[in-house]
Amino acid sequence: ASKSELRDRRAKKPSFITPGGSRLSDLDDDDLVETLRSTAGALASRGGRNKKASSPDDRQKKKGGKEDSGRVGVLFKLTVCQHFMLLFAMLAFGFVAMLLFMPNPIDPVAYQLPPQPPAVGPLAANDRLAAARKLLVGAVRGPESFVFVGEHLFTGTLDGRIVRVHLASEQPELWVRFGPANCSLQKSFSPIRCGRPLGLRRHPSNRSRLLVADAYLGLIDVNLDKRQFQSIIDRSNPIGVTFFDDLDVTPDGELVFISEASTRYPLHQLMHQMLEGSSNGRLIMMNMTSGHAATVLEGLSFPNGGSCTRTASPYWWPRRPALKSFATILPAQWLARRGHLRTICHWGRTIFDCPRTASTCGCPAASPVWPDFAAARI
Repeated sequence: ASKSELRDRRAKKPSFITPGGSRLSDLDDDDLVETLRSTAGALASRGGRNKKASSPDDRQKKKGGKEDSGRVGVLFKLTVCQHFMLLFAMLAFGFVAMLLFMPNPIDPVAYQLPPQPPAVGPLAANDRLAAARKLLVGAVRGPESFVFVGEHLFTGTLDGRIVRVHLASEQPELWVRFGPANCSLQKSFSPIRCGRPLGLRRHPSNRSRLLVADAYLGLIDVNLDKRQFQSIIDRSNPIGVTFFDDLDVTPDGELVFISEASTRYPLHQLMHQMLEGSSNGRLIMMNMTSGHAATVLEGLSFPNGGSCTRTASPYWWPRRPALKSFATILPAQWLARRGHLRTICHWGRTIFDCPRTASTCGCPAASPVWPDFAAARI
């Protein structure tokens, strides 16, 4: 292109006029900067006026939009709350269904406690045991019953042993162990294998014999002189062994009575029996001459011990063994068979006097008897 054409193009190029009427091409640098600043300010102020001049409808729409946004937020919060409520309801329903349909090891029995007698007279609180001296603290685990032989005391332990304790030195020594040699209160301990001796009695006609009611192993005859033992009733016996608890022997040594606390739950399931409250205990009679064992009473409520009276002449009921209450304010019962047997079926709290027919029950008239309601003695 020629120079004349270039000049014509430049002349036709649009020029920018400032608000003051000056051309941008005619301004120097400082004036150009100032002009641009003022133009930007004017544009900003115009936009603000346009925003303020918006219609009421627009403002209402914007306001409605904010309300809708808040409503959505509230609905969302309620939905989350409902989720938690639904989850809680499902868990509660599942828990109730589990309680209703899951296998239950116990069958509870309803029982209403009788009115409590007033704590007066023999039932009044006392401190008779406050002056008692503790023996073998921490030296013997789980002693349940005791037999005195001269200057020694024999008792059973939690790990299936019979120990002899010298009363003067209070030092226990192992006398007989029913289970294997590795029976100890460790992780490998099994009471079913090691045994748990509970009730102890000396044979009346042979004082070197110790009869033991073991909760798992049954009835055991221990020779104290030879430190040997043999089983009389074990789990293979037709009479069965579930929870042998205590025993006693008639004065002639012919009959042994064994109280079995429960025929349903063994000792390690004691709490099952306590929670169920059923009367599934029984009384077993063992004839030491014939070796025959039989159940003479059943349906007892946790018979936890028994004792035969020491009468010289036996007394026989006309028909079968009967159960009769002999104390009204204490939960105790007695059985008469060959030699009267008193078996305690619940827990008592204090002493009681012999009934009026004291001469027939084997204790002197007007003589108090202190029964141990875990293992009764006369």
